[in-house]
Amino acid sequence: MKRSSLFLLITGLIPWLACTDGTISIDVTPSNGTWSLTSYPAAYSNAVSGTGCLASATAPTGTYSVAFGPLAGYRAPAAQTNTIVSNELATLSGIYVRNLAPLDFDGDRKTDAGVFDYQTGYWYILLSGNTRILSGQLGWNETRPVPGDYDGDGKTDAAVFHRQSGFWYIFQSSNNNLLIGQLSWGNARPVPGDYDGDRKTDAAVFDYDSGLWLIFQSSNQKALIGQFGWGSARPVPGDYDGDGRTDPAFYDRDTGNWYIFQSFTSNVVSYALGKNDARPVPADYNGDGHTEVAMYYRAFGLWYIMNTNGVLDSFQFGTNNFRPVPGDYDGDGCVDPAVFDRATATWYARGSATGATLSGQWGFQNTPALPSYDNGGIEGLVMLAFGDSITYGSASSSDGPATGYPALLERILEPAFGGHFVSINSGNPGETTEEALSRFEAALIAANPDILLLMEGTNDEFYSMPYEQTEDNLRYMILTAQRRGIQVVIATIPPVISNSYRDRSDQQARIQGFNPRIHQIAADYHIPLALVYESITAVPGWESNLMNQPSANHPNDAGYQVVRDAFFNAVAGGIKSGLFY
Repeated sequence: MKRSSLFLLITGLIPWLACTDGTISIDVTPSNGTWSLTSYPAAYSNAVSGTGCLASATAPTGTYSVAFGPLAGYRAPAAQTNTIVSNELATLSGIYVRNLAPLDFDGDRKTDAGVFDYQTGYWYILLSGNTRILSGQLGWNETRPVPGDYDGDGKTDAAVFHRQSGFWYIFQSSNNNLLIGQLSWGNARPVPGDYDGDRKTDAAVFDYDSGLWLIFQSSNQKALIGQFGWGSARPVPGDYDGDGRTDPAFYDRDTGNWYIFQSFTSNVVSYALGKNDARPVPADYNGDGHTEVAMYYRAFGLWYIMNTNGVLDSFQFGTNNFRPVPGDYDGDGCVDPAVFDRATATWYARGSATGATLSGQWGFQNTPALPSYDNGGIEGLVMLAFGDSITYGSASSSDGPATGYPALLERILEPAFGGHFVSINSGNPGETTEEALSRFEAALIAANPDILLLMEGTNDEFYSMPYEQTEDNLRYMILTAQRRGIQVVIATIPPVISNSYRDRSDQQARIQGFNPRIHQIAADYHIPLALVYESITAVPGWESNLMNQPSANHPNDAGYQVVRDAFFNAVAGGIKSGLFY
């Protein structure tokens, strides 16, 4: 900006003349950004607000403060303060930062539709810039996709996280190099984001058991650790305060409360929005540079978005078998509400500018859509696995929950469906269904799960309990769970074997005789059935290949994988049909 010619003339011809004025100018980029002076000397008489630049103008000496207004698609600059002294120019500058689109693999500031085939580890991405297809293999069936701009080139990088080892595998788009590093501990889930504000995604994890966050800051290569959250928390990091840094945040499913640790002020703020059957979908929907608290009620396809001005927007967009996949599909700098139909691989987005529906088909049937790192926690279920020693994991390689079927199930559900799946192992070795009743309701109350995975009865058949009693006990547990709004998956009783260690022929015959009753129970209550017995016995040589020989009534590690797969098929079917959400 140039000073006015009048000002130049006066200061140039009579510089010895005493003067109490200086000059103020305001530079704004882009030119449609707005500004307003929030404090200035009483004698100031020029414009106090405007759009675009303020040319150099005479102004009395003193302190001036300017705030920059919201601009859709941009993060507003921070407020500035400057002091004008006699005969000097003071410039207040504001540069708006263009919002990055989540999942923008080609750098055109639009979200690209992409899917991850968890069975092969292949990524398939439809680039919005030129409708070309980007594909490649990165990961396998126990890795979870964690895409983000890790190298800061303005393009999303393909990346996966392997929870068992804590290893991250990041394919950098800037140089086509594969970056591998280890960052995790305990029962941690990935929560990548730009926590240090350097426009690069940082690797980060959240540990459900301790509530600890571990963040590897890309700006200084240092790890940051802190505690924020607890067991029922679902991490929902985002830039809620608009300072350009991702804020640690979590959603408490039990209460519907959000808790956000603001990086700008280090204050904790909370909001009440949602309940147990809703899924958080935080994103910058109005393009003001702030992540908005938002929920998606999948059962009804309802969206609720709490704008930063306190106004709650609500609308219907989607159905109960669609997954929310918000992103900036129209490239206007605002995130669009969007859903993905896995059954048909069809995408639907509600354009933020016009409200018109954008749609297209891309991907493969029953292949999950890629998650934006801002929305990695939107999906997921808490599963209570209730049963005896086979639920507990006895005779597996750890002889306990670490290698039992619930932990194995959790590991493959996350890559298959995205989000955070939590399994709670409530296996009690040696118990009958009658003994299970004494602890059942307490276990439901403590876990408050979305799904009950029920597999009981092996010991009933060992002790020759009456079929009617075992059936009544199983029906009671199912009804009790359903009355609390908990969905149920029931499993057939696994087989046992007879060998040189044990003669379990009578027990095996009773299991074969009782399992048809479990089929009938599942039909009566319209609940998914995990075909555990049928899956194990369908494998040739199962007696020696899938069973632990010394106990003769537990699977070995290979057998537990078959049990896992039987439950996976039941849970996956419920998710695809909209029964579980």
